Amino acid sequence: MARRYHELRVAAFVQATEDEGKVLQAISNLLQGEPPGEVRRSMAEGVHHNPIVYLSLEIKKERQIERILEKWERMDFWQEAKRDIDERLDDGLTYHVRVDKEKAYQGNIELWRGGESIEIRLKVATYPSSREGSMEIILQGPQGVV
Repeated sequence: MARRYHELRVAAFVQATEDEGKVLQAISNLLQGEPPGEVRRSMAEGVHHNPIVYLSLEIKKERQIERILEKWERMDFWQEAKRDIDERLDDGLTYHVRVDKEKAYQGNIELWRGGESIEIRLKVATYPSSREGSMEIILQGPQGVV
């Protein structure tokens, strides 16, 4: 079977006023369990010289991506995001979704409407490369699960 996904990336900023452990918990809640890999931590500086931490997790193993997507397929946020697929799929065939970070920490995964977010980027694999093929893969779900 042809590869359907190149990479799933989940990332969030931790502002100076936030608890990094809580942001990690929000990511864990989004993934419905422990992250399948190392969460990378990068440091940055805000406009007012405040420290900002950037947390990111890159998943490249297709089985791991599919397991996560199988969970998301049963969740309202993912179904809602798929209704806006045309706006969320960029020219590089990466599907972009953001969820509310605070609500994710509380265990309620909802699409981002404002405030702080967790970013999801799903890089879709199609051959030959096409927007329509990528949309079809996303809409079908993992291994055609709807």
